[in-house]
Amino acid sequence: MESEKTDRHDEKHPEEGHVEEKDSNSGFTHTIGSVDAALDRKVRQKCDYKLIPMLFFLLLCAFIDRINIGNARIQGLEHDLNMKGHDFNIALFVFFIPYIILEVPSNLVMRKVRPSAWLSSLIFGWGIITVCQGVTKSFAGLVVCRILIGVFEAGFFPGAIYLLSMYYKRHELQTRVGLFFSSAVIGGAFSGLLAYAIAHLDGVAGYSAWRWIFILEGVATCLAAGLAFFVLPDWPQDATFLSEEEKHVLLRRLADDAGEAKMERLDSKAIKAIFSDPKLYLGLFMFMGTATTGYSVSFFAPTILKQLGWTSIKAQVMLIPMWIVAFIFNVTSSILSDFLRHRFAFAFGGVLLSTIGYGLLLNQHHLSAGVRYAALYFLAAGNFTTQPTVMTWLINNVGGQYKRGIASAFQIGLGNVSGLIASNIYLPQQAPEYRVGYGVGLGMIVQKLTSEGASVLAVDVNEKANQETASLCPSHPGRLHVLTADITQLSSWQQILQTARQEFGDRLDVVVNCAGVVHLAGPSHEMEEDEFDRVFRVNVKPLYLSTKVIVPWWKERGAKGLFINMSSISEPRPRPNLVWYASSKGAVTVATRGLAAEYAVDGIRLGRVLGGNDTPEGRKKLLGTIPLGRVCQPEDVANMVCFLASDEASYLTGAAFDVDGGRGVS
Repeated sequence: MESEKTDRHDEKHPEEGHVEEKDSNSGFTHTIGSVDAALDRKVRQKCDYKLIPMLFFLLLCAFIDRINIGNARIQGLEHDLNMKGHDFNIALFVFFIPYIILEVPSNLVMRKVRPSAWLSSLIFGWGIITVCQGVTKSFAGLVVCRILIGVFEAGFFPGAIYLLSMYYKRHELQTRVGLFFSSAVIGGAFSGLLAYAIAHLDGVAGYSAWRWIFILEGVATCLAAGLAFFVLPDWPQDATFLSEEEKHVLLRRLADDAGEAKMERLDSKAIKAIFSDPKLYLGLFMFMGTATTGYSVSFFAPTILKQLGWTSIKAQVMLIPMWIVAFIFNVTSSILSDFLRHRFAFAFGGVLLSTIGYGLLLNQHHLSAGVRYAALYFLAAGNFTTQPTVMTWLINNVGGQYKRGIASAFQIGLGNVSGLIASNIYLPQQAPEYRVGYGVGLGMIVQKLTSEGASVLAVDVNEKANQETASLCPSHPGRLHVLTADITQLSSWQQILQTARQEFGDRLDVVVNCAGVVHLAGPSHEMEEDEFDRVFRVNVKPLYLSTKVIVPWWKERGAKGLFINMSSISEPRPRPNLVWYASSKGAVTVATRGLAAEYAVDGIRLGRVLGGNDTPEGRKKLLGTIPLGRVCQPEDVANMVCFLASDEASYLTGAAFDVDGGRGVS
């Protein structure tokens, strides 16, 4: 790892035994003699004590304030601010616009002023705006706050890396960067722990839990800014915590490490040298790739854990061990990398761990919740091994204060395009209606049946949805066929039967009626007639049409077929304002039981599955009514459908199966 040999912008004095170092701010020249090993170690330790704990604490505040929106989300942020569709992704996205643009300018400003004053001002600014997030009344207000937090946070991280790089030799730097960066890892765990504690303040002073998350964490950041102003050191030549002798030792050891790499003035020649260096762009793309994983884990891990079925509070707690493992990998790899004076293997090893994590999540439908949870460990450990490595790797290979300042800000700033990517690769479903049964998803049922050896014809009115369903079963070619049709039309059911006979050799054993819609909650007398008709047309009419078309064909051939109809946990426990939805599911129940009695003599069986409908708005209240403490998962319903279609269920007909985690008996 040799330093970059750039044009010198200071006069070199080749006299043996000393180097003259010129302070570009004050013009004062230090003559530095030979360095005593014990004194050298003492100076390094004093720098450690002065820099690392304070920067660690400040990054902890910065990281918590940046990602706490993920914790606030599962505590009701979207519901209270009436956010819909991609609004949450937009709130994440806008932060990165000023954050990317302002990092290089911020480092150039810091080069001209005291780092302690500049960094503490930035910290205080985003602390105030974080508090403002907690009292905003609208999505627009949240977006403005996120933009302003991006403005103030832009300068802190590259500024801190820049400051560290000016106090340590190249092969001492990653250990310090790793320790500094490990604060982000601890921040991930601490953010979940804080959110868990703050969640119990829900309703205090009339504020929701998510508001308290922003308010209390913002106040803590403002206090940290005041401490930083008095504790953070400035540039090495101005280091008041060192004696004159110690300061000279520090400057000499840094000059020896830099060799001939100098860039102490910023002019057109220097700018050309900086931006024509290919290492700058290699460092950028390395950081961009690994930071995408980092932001994805930080922003969406709480939501991913909730999707595994845990409550909001439990999801916050379950994040903590993941971050602890990431911390261990981060610190251990940083120390070993400096000790071995090697970067590549550690960067590559971290990428490999993240790749394993993504591979598991891409195949999550075949895996248990425990394995999916473990995948997050691979992602976090891999990311927080790689990020400090690639940052240090670039800084190790550039020399001079301006080049280091611009390189670190350029890498981190443009590298944070990854934040824009991460903000938009975990998108909400775009369906105009909520699918009923939270996991009565056609795709999951199809995947389960094909994995058990069944041949399936999946029918959806939406061509794109059919393509997504088909993509779930790449390992079962020939078993899955898709058809775009409207199941509320008689002609569509005639087409369904014809297609099934063609694809399955004139055979059809099981029909699963799983389409459903729910209307918006509201007074029953205010529901529009068109909306009422839509609910009953989608939820009930397919039972009539499938019976009209399929039963005669089964009876003609003496086939002993099976209908599985999807009802809802709302049917036995109807709620105010959702009466007509519950009524449509009540009709499903009555029809299923009646048809079971009517066609039992023909060997035709019927069953119904009661799943749980889920919306972000209703999830929090719903969880409190479920004894098992989690919502119905797609796999839960798919497993029940697969059981009813098996020989083990051949004696069952007209029965109801509540896939509700015990809600019906609570």
